[in-house]
This record gives sequence, structure tokens and C-alpha cells, in this order.
Amino acid sequence: MKYPRNPKICYKEISHNKHESGNILFLILIAVILFAALSFAVTYSSNSSFGTTEGENQKMSQAVLNNCETAINIALLRLRGTGGCDDSELNYELPDGTNANPQAPADGHCNVFHPLYGGATPCGAYTEPGCDLTALPVGGSCDGVVYAGESSGKRIYTATADHSNGITWNNASMSLDDTPADSTSDGKTNTSALSLFAGTDVPYLAAQLCLAQGSKWYLPSRDELLLLYANKASIGGFSDTGPADSMVYWSSSEEDSYNAFTHNFGSNVTQGRRKDLAFSIRCVRQD
Repeated sequence: MKYPRNPKICYKEISHNKHESGNILFLILIAVILFAALSFAVTYSSNSSFGTTEGENQKMSQAVLNNCETAINIALLRLRGTGGCDDSELNYELPDGTNANPQAPADGHCNVFHPLYGGATPCGAYTEPGCDLTALPVGGSCDGVVYAGESSGKRIYTATADHSNGITWNNASMSLDDTPADSTSDGKTNTSALSLFAGTDVPYLAAQLCLAQGSKWYLPSRDELLLLYANKASIGGFSDTGPADSMVYWSSSEEDSYNAFTHNFGSNVTQGRRKDLAFSIRCVRQD
């Protein structure tokens, strides 16, 4: 189905002033330097004679994952900056044509894994894990996928980092439709419902961004989000300090036509917040 474009977050033509472009290029340069520093640290660590073989393998696996996340973050910085792409247009389409974002520009300039634009290589959570996920303990990870615990009898997995630090639940519209995403326990059903719903607030950006990670990924329900909070120390990477709104995460569970449930990972408060506000998201998947 086709989604109407939101005039508030439409594609930004690359006509920014030179000062802004310079700032963006400077940030990309800093990211590349950090990536190089991380690569050096990985090499140094791998050459160290300390620790057990198992411990060194774990360190190396984590370092490879960190390199993957850094490379993708550099690609996102490039696409959002010089490419003018917003979160709804970011495309994680894989080389085989799967995992495409229908909201992405057709010319591919918002594609994270396009060699001419994002320039990243599929890795980590963007490939199927090369291990048995069912064997992972809470907080255990494999190729960028972390076991978060059990919710409603299902094993829930998440990523090692947030998928966005500021995105609206709907398309930032003030019309605020009543949607079918009213389950407090089944985020997968909520996310699917939002992807098919033909209201005036489409696209539902938080849900769309999770779907862009792959067909198995979705925006967690209220209960699944609470599971992430309960095990946040083991999972890692959540924003739980700083300004109040920076610690707020969206669930896929609608409270009413105006609000969807959120959870503050600093104050441990669940409340409905207006759908056109921008908060963080951490996508999840099942087995």
C-alpha cells in the first residue's frame, strides 16, 4: 500500500548553507576517526596474551559487533546529514532485495547498505544470527541480537543499541487517529496492524522503523517494553540518564486516540504520551 507523505517530515532538498554542510562533514570525519581508533583497539586486544581463549573469543566477537554498529552509525550520519534523509526514509534493504522500506526514495540515496550512499555492509542484527538464539541467557548476545527475557510465554530478543533517539509514534500529525494497535502484550500484532492501517496519521514512523530492520522485528508492546526495562542492565545501551524526555521509549500499544504508552527508563514511569511527540525506540523480535 502507498503511504501519504507527511509535509512536516518530507524529504529535505540538499540546499543547506555551507556552514551546516561543513558541520555535517566534520561530524562524519570524527566518526571515521573513532572507527579507526576502535579498529586499533580491536587489533591490540586480539594480540594480547592475557585471558582465556574463551574470554578472548568473547572480546573479539564484541569488538566485531562494535565495529559493525560504528560503521552503520557512520552511514546513518551520512544519510541524515548530506543525504537529507529522515528516519522514515532510511532503508535497510539487503543486497538480495529483502528488508526494503516502502517509504524510502526510489533512487536509493537513503539506503544504508548502498555502496554509493550509506556504504555500510550488512552485519550484526541485519543478518541472521549464526547461533542458536534459544540457548542464550538473559543479556547474552549473538551477532547483535540480545536475549531480553520472556514475555507472555515468548522469548523476546532486542538489539544492542537504540534504533532511534527521537521519532514520533505517528507521522507527527495532530489529527491523532484511533488505531487497532491496542494490545498491551503483543507488539508484533500491533506493529502489523499499524503497517496496514489507512488512517490520516500514516505512516506510523516508530513501527515503520522497526519493520525496516527486517520482517521479524517490531515495536514492543507495553508489557514487552517493561521487560526491556526490567533487564536493562543485562541488555545494555539504554538511555536512562539525562533530560527526562531523552529517557522515554515508545511502545506499540495505543492508550487512546491521542496517546500511546511509553516508559521512562530513568524514573520507571509508564504513561500515555501524545503520538506526535518524539521519543526513543528499541525494536524487538521473537524466535
